[in-house]
Amino acid sequence: MNRSQDILNYLTSKVTPSAVILAPNAPPVAHEQGHVNLILNIVLSSGDVLDTLLSFKAMAANVGFGPASLSGAFSFGLRNVGRIRVSYLTQRGSKLVTVTRIPFNIPELGALCEDPRAAHRLLELAQTPAGCLMAVSGPNPVSNSALVYAVLERINQEHRRIIGVVENMLTYLMMHRNSIVVQCEVGTDVNSLAEGVTNLLSLTPMVLYIGGVGSPDDLTALSRAAQPGRFIALSSSILDAGTLADCFQAQTGLSGGSGLATALVRVTDIHDGKLAVRVD
Repeated sequence: MNRSQDILNYLTSKVTPSAVILAPNAPPVAHEQGHVNLILNIVLSSGDVLDTLLSFKAMAANVGFGPASLSGAFSFGLRNVGRIRVSYLTQRGSKLVTVTRIPFNIPELGALCEDPRAAHRLLELAQTPAGCLMAVSGPNPVSNSALVYAVLERINQEHRRIIGVVENMLTYLMMHRNSIVVQCEVGTDVNSLAEGVTNLLSLTPMVLYIGGVGSPDDLTALSRAAQPGRFIALSSSILDAGTLADCFQAQTGLSGGSGLATALVRVTDIHDGKLAVRVD
């Protein structure tokens, strides 16, 4: 049985990022803020999961899908709902599906950081006249990206900039406010983070965010990224902030004495949506 409408109804009711997981022989659950919550008191069959996946595929009419599609991901927009991201993989011959709604409501930086001094310091770094690299790491990729987006949204509201974003999966949708915002998603708009960086650099953005870095190879297109006055943010749940900064310096040929400020930001989830943020 197709459960796509049940999933959309649940996701639409949430104001924070939430991922619904559909697995055969198990009830549908939501993974949100470090917890796994039951959303329907039913047990899905492998046919239910496949029917739901095919229903989502039909909503994204330009996405190819057949028996040979063992894994993949696609996104699409729905009026009055937002942007939906669907990822799937095959396990024991059946599909396992994750459905995420990409929200508009970016958290306010001051409300996100447990220590208001950390929020103030991040905003100072983002406005450094000579430019700044902010390398963000932590175990939760959504929290890492939420922190960066909170900084970007403040820039978007208060300054006239061109903001470029490329992520493996978009965490939030940004609207044009005082700034022009260009967002690219791997698998939907570009084939890789490196390709997305190359495309965005053609716009000469004053602000550049590369989210979900998984390896140094993702940063190979950054050789031209370091420009005076540019704010660059990188985030990873795999690489430490120090490693991100080292990879950036290796790609750009910059050293610590280049004049570009460097901030190593390490993020930890604590409680009630708050983040412990350490800035070095």
